[in-house]
Amino acid sequence: MKSKTDKLLLQHNGIQFVLIFISVLLAFMLSEWSRSRNDKKSETKILIEINNSLSRDLEDFKSNIDGYKLSNRSTEVILNWVKGEAIPSDSINLYYQILFRNYTPIIN
Repeated sequence: MKSKTDKLLLQHNGIQFVLIFISVLLAFMLSEWSRSRNDKKSETKILIEINNSLSRDLEDFKSNIDGYKLSNRSTEVILNWVKGEAIPSDSINLYYQILFRNYTPIIN
C-alpha cells in the first residue's frame, strides 16, 4: 500500500513540476514577445521622426538654395549696373535690398 501511495505522490509531484515548468516557459516567451513588440513600436517611432526631420531639412536646404540663388542674381545685376549696363531704376533698389538684406540661412 505504501508503494502505491508513494507512486501516486511521485506522479502528482512530477505532473506539478512539468506544469510549473511549462508555465514559467510560457511566461518567459510571452515576456520576450511583448518586449520585441515594444521594441518594434519604438523603432517605428524613431524611424518616423528621422523621416520627418529629413523632410524638414530638405525643405530648409531648398529654401537656403533659393536664397543663395537670389543673392547671386542680385550680385550679377548690381555688378553689371556698376559696369555701366542699363537696368530699370526700380530694379536697382530691389536688387540692392536683396543683396544687403540680413539673410540668415536656416540651420537645424
